[in-house]
This record gives sequence, structure tokens and C-alpha cells, in this order.
Amino acid sequence: MAAMRKPSGGGGGRAVSADIHESLKSMMFGSAESACDVHFDKGVPCPADVYGVQDAYLELDSYSKNPASDMAKGVLAFNFNVAGPTTDDAIGTRTEVPTVIELLLEAFTVGLPDDLWDKSKAEADVVADLIGATAATGSDPTGTALTHPFGQLPYGERATVQFQEFGRQARVGRDPHAKTSRDHHVECDAAMGTLSDRLKLTPLAGERGYYVFVDPIRDIHGLTVVLRGVDRPLSIPTDTFDAVPTVDTGDLLFTWSSNFGTSASAMPPLSEDDRIYVRGFATDAGARFDAYINRSDGHLVGASPTASAFRLKPGFSGVPAITVSSSTVTVSVAKNRVRMSLRVRSVVGRLTNYISP
Repeated sequence: MAAMRKPSGGGGGRAVSADIHESLKSMMFGSAESACDVHFDKGVPCPADVYGVQDAYLELDSYSKNPASDMAKGVLAFNFNVAGPTTDDAIGTRTEVPTVIELLLEAFTVGLPDDLWDKSKAEADVVADLIGATAATGSDPTGTALTHPFGQLPYGERATVQFQEFGRQARVGRDPHAKTSRDHHVECDAAMGTLSDRLKLTPLAGERGYYVFVDPIRDIHGLTVVLRGVDRPLSIPTDTFDAVPTVDTGDLLFTWSSNFGTSASAMPPLSEDDRIYVRGFATDAGARFDAYINRSDGHLVGASPTASAFRLKPGFSGVPAITVSSSTVTVSVAKNRVRMSLRVRSVVGRLTNYISP
């Protein structure tokens, strides 16, 4: 729609046509810099405009991963809860994460990856059966997560981190099967942590690993982290699983199986005195007993845990005939928790007082 407006000044003169649509677009997309008013693509920053940067600090916590995660394949997926708290399935962020130009990853630790020797022996049995042979037997090799000859970190104690949402803007790695490339954003030195049951991954740049994007990444609503032993996914023990609480011969017992969405091979091996946290426990014994089992301080695993069951320490014997009303509870294992501190730098359409550290 065009409107007619009378020219300023005295006299008669011809009216000038004004395009209302163009005026509205100028109001919506106009810039303080006149050079940007003719900038065609309004979905990207104008080179002549004034911009600043803002940093979002994220704590990627495996206790808050979403169900798409698979720690047995080195995959940790996270949803963002913008301007909200961190919950069991989302990471809280102070602001939205727009137009990302740089990320910074701090050193972090993971649960110890297991060695592949048992799997190798099982595969050898299958192959031997195919060709009508018998797989050879012998003593198992030994070593730590870093030194085991058939471990997951065979290439100079190195591991890599990929953020899938950042697409192909990454270092291109080698695929041992030559079908696709492996993308990496941060390469890390792997070393045994201060605790014997942890592996520390430190970006090669030191305690912090930077990655600068040539083409800004826009509208990040979550992150999917992939850990690799350079080529293959880094299988780390899961930190959370579902268990069935029961009263067995007067003892409080927690059991689990592969029926709860996690394969039996991915179930975390538990040891006596491991710190665990239980959520969702409910019985008819009263609120105080239930609150004790669900307490935020957690518990210790009791003596002689098996591949499918454990008790608490101190345990309970002679438990009366109580009814456990919760069909399953959530159990989190402290030694397998992963916490990654990440700084994400974004471009904002205003001048900021940011000073580079």
C-alpha cells in the first residue's frame, strides 16, 4: 500500500509517494548505522554495525543429561533450560545462546573406561566357530586404563571431544573404516586422575581448550558431546540407572537388569563403599524411613555387591513385612559422574564493556 504525502515547503508541488511496507521494514530491521539499511541478508550481522560479545558459562552435568545419551558409546546429550534451573534432564542457562563464535572447554574427569580384552575373547570364540576352529586361550593382559595393551586409549594417551551441534566446523579425523570422517573440536591429554577410579582429560592448550568458529553457529538449544579415544567412541561407565528395591529375607536389597533401558554390559560395576544416591524410594513404613533412603547425602554400597544386586552400608537386617510401593528407583553413582565446564562466546547487537581475559 502506498500513501501520498505532500512535499514540505510552500507552493504547489507534486505529492511524493511513500511505501508503507518499506517504512515498516525499516522500523523492524533498521540499524543505527545507515550502511546497514541496505544490507540484504537480515539473518546475519551487518559488517558495518556495532557489536559486542557476551559469554555464557555452562556446567554440562551428566546427572542432568537427556535420555538420548549413551555413555557406553561416549555420547552425552544435554537440553538447555533458558533462564531456568538445572533439572534432572536439562541444563540451566542464564540467557539464550545465540550466534556462537567461540567455545572454551576446561579440563574434566570421567569414570575409568574398561579394557576391551573380554570383548576380544568373546569375538574370537565367534570367529573360531565360523571357521570350525577353537579360539586359543592364555593369560589375560593387565594394565590401567592408559597402559592396558587392549584398552580404549591406544594412541599416545589421547582422547578427543566433539560437539555435534557445531556441524562440520571441526578438525577432520580419520575413520578406521574409511566411510566417513571423525570430527573433533578439542583434543585432550588423558592421564589418571587424583583418584584411582577417574580419568582426567586436559585440552592440549593447557587447562583450557579453545575453538574459534569461522562461520558463527546460531541458535543453540542444547549440546551433544561425543568422547572418543581418537578414532572410536570412548565407552565410559554409566552414572545413573534404574533399580528395583525389594525386601529379601529380611534385608533391603536393590536389584537391576537389562530391562530398564541400559544394556547389561553398560551397567556400572559397583564396589563396596562406592558413594551412591537414591531417588524415588517409597514404602508403607513411613515418611522418615523413605526420606532417609532418598537423602541428599547419599549412601555407601554395602559388602559384596554382585553384577545384579547390592545392599546399603550400614544395611538393614530383620526388616519387617513392609511394602515397597516404588516399582523402580533411580540410582546415581558418584565416581562415574561427568561435569564439563564450558564457556560459550556469542555476538550480541550492542556495544559491551567486555575485556578479553
